[in-house]
Amino acid sequence: MPESRRRWTIMVFMAGDNGKLFDSPGGKRLLLTPMERAGRGDLAEMESVGSNDDVAVLAQFDTLSGDGGCSRIFVRPGGAESQVEPIAEQNTGDPCSLRDFIVWGVRRCPADRYAVVLWNHGAGWKDDDIYAFARRGSVDVKAGQSELRSAGEGGRLASALFLTSALRVVGLESADDRAICYDDSSMDFLDNVELQRAFREAQAQTGRTIDLIGMDACLMSMVEVVYQLRDHAQCVVASQEVEPLAGWPYAEILRGLARDPAIGPGELAQLIVRAYVRSLDDGTRGGGMRVTQSAIRVAGIEPLARAIGEVAAALTRLRADDDLYARRAFDRASQRALRFADADYVDLYDFLSILRDEYDGRDAGLQGGLERALGLLDAQGEQALIAANAVAGDRLERARGLSIYLPQGGCSQFYATLDFAAHGWGELISLKS
Repeated sequence: MPESRRRWTIMVFMAGDNGKLFDSPGGKRLLLTPMERAGRGDLAEMESVGSNDDVAVLAQFDTLSGDGGCSRIFVRPGGAESQVEPIAEQNTGDPCSLRDFIVWGVRRCPADRYAVVLWNHGAGWKDDDIYAFARRGSVDVKAGQSELRSAGEGGRLASALFLTSALRVVGLESADDRAICYDDSSMDFLDNVELQRAFREAQAQTGRTIDLIGMDACLMSMVEVVYQLRDHAQCVVASQEVEPLAGWPYAEILRGLARDPAIGPGELAQLIVRAYVRSLDDGTRGGGMRVTQSAIRVAGIEPLARAIGEVAAALTRLRADDDLYARRAFDRASQRALRFADADYVDLYDFLSILRDEYDGRDAGLQGGLERALGLLDAQGEQALIAANAVAGDRLERARGLSIYLPQGGCSQFYATLDFAAHGWGELISLKS
């Protein structure tokens, strides 16, 4: 029987089935940092605050350990022991698992507003199949051994919550090779198209749009990712850079929401951004790392995509005409723009502003598109695209909230599967070399 209606229901989809050692010609290999311990720590943070009459806190936690399995959890009020409901072992790479959790959460704890947090490994829009070698039974791991070794020995990559494409050991194999919410036991993962499908089907079954989608994750604050979710949330909260294993400060976030449960999606998004960076910058939760967190109002992503499309169309046309001004400006912006742990991702505002400043030509299409895009990214107030943006650490002061794919090598052939590709960015970056 559903409980009385609350102001907010927070649902955390915890894909913690990671840390398995896989056989390879070079011996046992760890692909992804184990997540179970970090997940139990985050659950403890949630339990320290718990649910109340206005805010329900739910989680689904899939683990690797033999006795862990998968459970759905209602975090009870007042520090009482959580209500744990064991369910069948889940493949968190199956969109049906995420869809069914959202549907369960909406029906279990009806509320005025809903937030869904994706908690696991991922890599921005990139969806490389890191399990391909295990399915084939063999792989040449020379290119990935040093990165895998550093992950296993506690190096910088091991501290990332969403490990990046630095851990790739094979190339993309098919249009289905996409990755977020990795599940080592199933050797599966959600691609960005499947992520969209999970939210679409949950919305169809419940009749409710999710108000806030959070990604306790690395590198997910990208125009491509937000655009993929444009019909399924009011706000998206994510990081442009890698996250430490400590991830989000759930206790602080839930305390803030408990103090003011009437806040809307934009205000909750801003609360998360501030709490996250503050909790890491003050050293209380493993501070000292360079971190980012951004809150994006999804209503502004379509106008931004159109403006980027104008820029892409103008640059594609000018570069085809071998326009020296456009080529030089593009090359300089590509070289100077802020890049992240995955060097194929650049800060969108930084790239566009350098491009504008370096372009000495007079093409009205390019100039107009740049001004429109930068204006949307720079807008302030309640309707601004970037509802909040916070950074900690040197170099990242140029991070303005959204990244975009600008590969240093060739463009992935699978970029065209993303909805955002319809705006011409893939065509432009395919020509860049």
